[in-house]
Amino acid sequence: MKKIVCMVYIIGFLVPSIVFSSPEEPIVVGIIEFDEKTGIDQENAAVVIPEILITHLKNIGKYKLAERVLLQKVLEEQELQVSGITDEETAAKVGQIFGLDAFIVGSAMKVGENITISGRVIDTQTGEIIAAGAIEFTNLNQLNKSLEELAYLLSGFSITEYRRVKFEQEISKNRFGVRIGSGYTNNPDYNLGSVHLAIGVYYQGRYIDVDFLAPMSIGGNSYSVMALINIMPFAHLGFGIGGIWGSDEHTNENSWVLGKESNIWHYYGVLFGISYRATENLRIGFYMGTPLVGDIRIIDKDNNEYYHDKIKIFSSFPSLPGLITMEYRFSDQWSVNPVLIWNGVEADIEEFRRGQNIILAIMLGYGFSL
Repeated sequence: MKKIVCMVYIIGFLVPSIVFSSPEEPIVVGIIEFDEKTGIDQENAAVVIPEILITHLKNIGKYKLAERVLLQKVLEEQELQVSGITDEETAAKVGQIFGLDAFIVGSAMKVGENITISGRVIDTQTGEIIAAGAIEFTNLNQLNKSLEELAYLLSGFSITEYRRVKFEQEISKNRFGVRIGSGYTNNPDYNLGSVHLAIGVYYQGRYIDVDFLAPMSIGGNSYSVMALINIMPFAHLGFGIGGIWGSDEHTNENSWVLGKESNIWHYYGVLFGISYRATENLRIGFYMGTPLVGDIRIIDKDNNEYYHDKIKIFSSFPSLPGLITMEYRFSDQWSVNPVLIWNGVEADIEEFRRGQNIILAIMLGYGFSL
């Protein structure tokens, strides 16, 4: 009985301490003015770099940061030499004077076109390096993004972990946009083509993408409209379904296909495919489908008309619709989007009669994220 009572007391003491124990407090870290070994074409870089670094470190949230950058002048007033700050005695003095558990020191230099910035997190108790990292870039426009990478490295992330975090952050944004471009439509049966205008709108999110695309020939009679929905259960891979409408009218008095003077066809179909997010800036989609309803009308040189309103479903390629699309975002707002579309419909009769065209378009996209 006494053992049971004793166990009850122990459990009663331990459970509240486990449940209500506060999470471990983040260590307090200060950033010391960086050593600019050579000029990097950035005014006051020794202070600017740490200031930007503080912002990124705060966003990551691993450290509790001192608000102000510790200037070398302040350290010298305390008779601290930055060059020898990694020894245990000096590190401990910095921690005592400024109330820090650790501090960050670093340097910046430019060799040729390459700018290198390195940093180290040093424990004030032991003088040991807790974390370290270095970044290299060629354009000062990349300074902010590169320092974000350095902040992750100084927070204990590896390069692979940083890229995975950034990838998840980018694909989790709700992005809306429009696209416009031009291209060329070719009817291989008639060896004829026309220039077309292509327009589109899109939405991209973590788990769903929606795309609308409409190429329209200029001065011709060729049109296509596609609407796609991609479900993205995985970070990189998703599955799509959509609808497609195609229409084409061509007349050619000198057609190399004997007896064909006019070819007119329309159809409605469905598409199935996959969407692959290779990186946060690159997406690729591949879709194939089948016509569901449609018609083909052919008028020969003797003005004989052949009309077929029954079409084959899941016929052989190329009498099937398909789509290959790629998007590369080269800035936060702008992207380029090449698209290859093929429309195909075949009459469900013994005699081989079909309608088809191939569309190649390149569009420029503008988007914004919420």
